[in-house]
Amino acid sequence: MKLSVNEILLLGFVGILILVPTLQYERWGIDHLYNNKRLIELGLFGLAAILIIVSSQLREQISIFYNLLSINTQLTILAIFFIGGASCMFAKMPDWALLEFAHYLMLAILIFFVGSIAFIGLNKAIMYLKFAVIGVVFFYLARVSFFYVLYQFGIEPLWPGSLNGKALYSFSYVRFFNQVQTWTIPIIVSLGWYYWQLSKKQWIRFGIAALIVGWGILVIASGGRGTILGVVTGALVVWAFLVKKKGRFFSYNVILAVLTLFGHYVFFDVLGESTKQTIQRSSSSGRFDNWINLIPELLEKPFIGYGPMHYASIKFDNPWGHPHNWFLQFGYEWGGMAACLMLILFLMGLYKFGQQLNFNLNDPNYSKQRYWLKFGLLWSLIAGFVHSFFSGLIVMPLSQLWLVLIVGVSMGFYFEEKPGIKNASNLSRRGHLLVIGVIAVSFLGFAYWGSQHSIDRSQVDAHFYKENKSSRSYPRYWQQGKIGLKGLNKSEKSSKSNL
Repeated sequence: MKLSVNEILLLGFVGILILVPTLQYERWGIDHLYNNKRLIELGLFGLAAILIIVSSQLREQISIFYNLLSINTQLTILAIFFIGGASCMFAKMPDWALLEFAHYLMLAILIFFVGSIAFIGLNKAIMYLKFAVIGVVFFYLARVSFFYVLYQFGIEPLWPGSLNGKALYSFSYVRFFNQVQTWTIPIIVSLGWYYWQLSKKQWIRFGIAALIVGWGILVIASGGRGTILGVVTGALVVWAFLVKKKGRFFSYNVILAVLTLFGHYVFFDVLGESTKQTIQRSSSSGRFDNWINLIPELLEKPFIGYGPMHYASIKFDNPWGHPHNWFLQFGYEWGGMAACLMLILFLMGLYKFGQQLNFNLNDPNYSKQRYWLKFGLLWSLIAGFVHSFFSGLIVMPLSQLWLVLIVGVSMGFYFEEKPGIKNASNLSRRGHLLVIGVIAVSFLGFAYWGSQHSIDRSQVDAHFYKENKSSRSYPRYWQQGKIGLKGLNKSEKSSKSNL
């Protein structure tokens, strides 16, 4: 079977999202778990960029899809990146600022690429999305089950433990695993509800229910408070406005929740030794105090901020590599204006998507399978939106790829069903020049950083740990994400002298 270029990209997404968390086990420790995920993400960027550059059809496909947006939305997106570019020009460390700016440009290109694929071939995009979600849940649970058996024989510690400093769960920090759960739980629960109502195949109905329970057990075992907050908040919103059989839907999810709690009790309390992570912990890890302290600093540079990635600069002595709040992160680094524009963009997107879904709910001829998948997508977007106010959901590499896939498919869904949109054959196709320009700017940003820094972070990170007399890392672009330390290359030395 011959694969189209679009399918090659989707296969790349699905392969990374399923295989990396399932198979990755870095013998050299947690830094490589994170950094190698980032390198894989950059490899996907490179594949997409090459496909787009060599194919005029793809450039036209993406530019046409971009032109489906309203003129106000297009201008808002351009304004956000214009502000980000201006922020890079005035940043203390332009190499790091341009790296992050280039990265977000490529994320935007990928979102429109995936969106355009879904727009012209929605059924195929849906198939790959379902495979990605069910696949990562199934295979990662198989991985955890394997280590759980080894734990029972005294060979390995209980998940999510570690062995000689190497994470058993394929993530350098368990919260990065929870971010994947935030994106996927709403979709698999929605699919489970659909199959429970309409499928006559018992193995599908009970199989997906078992996956949901298993995935939920890992949320509790890992103490995923942000995931629970995002998923429950999203569930309340979609349940209140977009479910007709509210009692049955509520009962289904309550039963799954009870089974999840029981399963956690059996496997982690009775047969296991419980875990240090707990959803009942009350500490905010200093987030709230840090956010309050950031507000005066945001007001000092409200227009262009301090520069992309500059929250992680050692000059500003911030406690982490990012503030665990997407709005404050962009407000601090890109400026309050860009952050507010992004907030408006996100809220309008959620509202429009929900409005269309409400119309689908009242259409008796609308496909039930499509409805519940679309329902899961909206739920996932709300969950991710809420969780991102308390975490680095938009920072970590695998979470970024889930964001691209889910946002892209959702946009494709929306425009594929928007009345009259398919008659818009007279849309301008000159936008392919804009696509080339964005990719070129991204390439220059990556190349400029690469000319100043080594892609192998081992020596640089070791130097950081030595200088700070601590083994603690500050994840941002890399596992040790702090920037601006006087170190092993000319760029870092010159940057530090300018601070």
